[in-house]
Amino acid sequence: MREVVDIQPDGKIVIGGTFSIIDENTYHKAVRFLSSGDVDVSFTGPSDLSDSSADVKVVKIQPDGKILLAGSFFVNETLGLGRLNSDGLLD
Repeated sequence: MREVVDIQPDGKIVIGGTFSIIDENTYHKAVRFLSSGDVDVSFTGPSDLSDSSADVKVVKIQPDGKILLAGSFFVNETLGLGRLNSDGLLD
């Protein structure tokens, strides 16, 4: 298992990878932690990443707070690239 990480200006940590479960809850390949280390339950993440073969290989926070994900997956029928709003919903 390999994860990729980027930190938002507010200190929240976005992690992507191949995981599906964290602390017995389902997070499809992308999750955000608060600066305290707790999972940010307000971050929804794209359900498109629920495919078991999906893999987020890049997480990059843009200056406007939007989150770029790249890897082996489809988001909105686009192969390997997705952009999320800061709350985790698809842009």
